[in-house]
Amino acid sequence: SKAMSEFASAFPGATKAGLDQAMQRYGIAPHPTNGRPTSPRSLADLEAVLEATFSTHDPDLGVLSFELSVVLHSLEPYAEYSRHLCEAAYECQLHIQRQSNKRIHKGHTLHQLGLIFSALRDREGAFRWFMLAHLEDCVSGDEASRKAGMAFRILRTRYGVRPEQFEELWKAVNALLAKTAKSEIESLAERYPEALYLLTWLAAGIVAPLSRTTTELPNWILLDELLPKVQKDVDGDGRLAEFWLAG
Repeated sequence: SKAMSEFASAFPGATKAGLDQAMQRYGIAPHPTNGRPTSPRSLADLEAVLEATFSTHDPDLGVLSFELSVVLHSLEPYAEYSRHLCEAAYECQLHIQRQSNKRIHKGHTLHQLGLIFSALRDREGAFRWFMLAHLEDCVSGDEASRKAGMAFRILRTRYGVRPEQFEELWKAVNALLAKTAKSEIESLAERYPEALYLLTWLAAGIVAPLSRTTTELPNWILLDELLPKVQKDVDGDGRLAEFWLAG
């Protein structure tokens, strides 16, 4: 199906059979018409999916967590669980990306986190996730695809980001991507939108990426990559400290 083909690139290694097995293992019933996950039988089943996704980073569980977050984010009793599930899916993607040493597109997961934070009435937190989703679109596509993305539309209409700000943002991103000899930090920025945000927000005049809520899960995979550099390098200009806070 189209949905599974999209997830094939977002969660490399995930399969339709693996998703079906994961649903059966954790008591998640398939929808009678489209076969996608429905609400779990109990909160214990949901907790089990969360714990397994965070601990194993299994691609099939990453897909299941993401799908469940889509199903549950508008249901009041499950809103917080939806956030945790989507965070688990994002961490799973980052783990797969790091293990394969190959960038994967994470925009749909980040966009879903924006929708979840909006449902939780956290406007500031939602803005940050929508911006990270848009930056993923910037790295993955050209200007036309950037403008076609839902994150772009939400940032433009709901948050009032001006066309000239987008132009400056895209100019900064394009300049970084075009570099043939990138620094370690610039290479991280290609794979981690949090790092790309930190490098480009000033050029665009868009809210600083360190303006974040205290309810967000830290990007442990990015922090783990930064830790050896923080430990061995002298942070003369405070840039490493900024990256650490942005993670």
